[in-house]
Amino acid sequence: MRLHREPALWALLLGLCFLTAAAFGQEAVTAADVRSALEDLKEAPGHERTEKWDAVVKLGDVAADALIAEVEGHQQTEDASYIGWCMLALAELKAERATDALIGVLGSSNMQLVYQAASVLGTVWEGKGGTDEKVKQVNAALLGSLYSDAPSASYLGPALSLVKVNGIPVSRPESMKADDLSAEIDRWMAANPAALPAVDQRPWQLNLRMAQTSSDPAVQQSAIQALKQKRELGPVEAILDALAEEASLPDAVRTELAGLLGELTGVPFPPQGADGPADEQILRWKRLWFQVLKVKTDRKHMAYAWRGLETSLRRYDDSPSEARAKEVRDFRAVAIYQLPDPDAIPGGASARAKKLLSKPLKIKKRISAAMTALERQAMASEKLSQLKIIDAQVSQEGGQEVGVLFLGGLAALAGPEVNQPVLRQIGDLLSTISGIPCDVSSIRPEKRRSDLQKWAETVRRIGLPLEIPAA
Repeated sequence: MRLHREPALWALLLGLCFLTAAAFGQEAVTAADVRSALEDLKEAPGHERTEKWDAVVKLGDVAADALIAEVEGHQQTEDASYIGWCMLALAELKAERATDALIGVLGSSNMQLVYQAASVLGTVWEGKGGTDEKVKQVNAALLGSLYSDAPSASYLGPALSLVKVNGIPVSRPESMKADDLSAEIDRWMAANPAALPAVDQRPWQLNLRMAQTSSDPAVQQSAIQALKQKRELGPVEAILDALAEEASLPDAVRTELAGLLGELTGVPFPPQGADGPADEQILRWKRLWFQVLKVKTDRKHMAYAWRGLETSLRRYDDSPSEARAKEVRDFRAVAIYQLPDPDAIPGGASARAKKLLSKPLKIKKRISAAMTALERQAMASEKLSQLKIIDAQVSQEGGQEVGVLFLGGLAALAGPEVNQPVLRQIGDLLSTISGIPCDVSSIRPEKRRSDLQKWAETVRRIGLPLEIPAA
């Protein structure tokens, strides 16, 4: 058979050749196009982003992986608007493989991004509710976001998406009150346990909700056990909020949650000797917990403390009060302890958090450098020079708060010191920082360490952490 005698077959083969060539050509071009289009979107001013976003979407599914990478890096960028546009592009592309990245955004402290990620999940998985494992994962993540402490405006994102994904029969859910919509979703969840993954695969917010509200003791116990096994710190604040509602919490659930709090943090609840009302027990427990946090610099504890700072700032903005202002101060103090300098502030930190921490961390960095130099110096003149640097930092606004971190190190230096001017300068710094007089220059060397320990006990009694390292 000759092709020129079969025009239909010839046309078909020619068409396939063109399609194949176009496909290979597009692949080579698209990689460059995607990079260029995303860069244009990122650099465009707000009023031009719609046009640049449209150019990204027109590239089609081939742009999805690059968009997912941008969303996965949302914590490293300050441009939340850009990440929002990337998520909207994934919604337009119905990119199911973006699911894990979108679920990751649900844990952000930026409520605008949380709302948008939830909405995009609803668009991508609309009408696909059922027992598919990926849909179960989506449902659990949306429920976890729903049961977090997010404000009601952000609450609508995951709630509406749950309705959309699972076809929950609710009329005009966008116009319902938050409590009414929540009740509808609770009813759907109770009637459709197969729409959720196994207990140990659910987010802590969902398991904590089940532990608090389920009427089935077996369900409560399985949720509590899952929380214990994962040993996440995320539930700590929510458990404290639950324990504060003394009247509305059954005794058995309260006991379980108190035990869980102790297991997660290593600080038993209620604290030893705290037999008063719930709010007094909680205040005393928090003081102990924050002392523990200050010396924990592993990834888990630092991530918890940072999220606590961002969340407390948001909660204060939503409803200012002295109690919430104290939460901000407590988490800020922990961050000052944990972070070595301003460069260690996490990427994507809010402007408020940066402002609260930049100056004290600069002071900390300078004092740390002076302390390191001081410990290496043998000459009295050089020691005095470094001590003057420390004094200048401590004398700044907020410097005394940072100086507390170095009380133990300064006291340790005083123990073996023989030069009187150096001793006087160290004593002045110890007195200024702590507010408790400490005249180490007048104490005989053989008695100095024991007297310093007595002074340290007084400092600890007023609530300042202080341990003098062994010589």
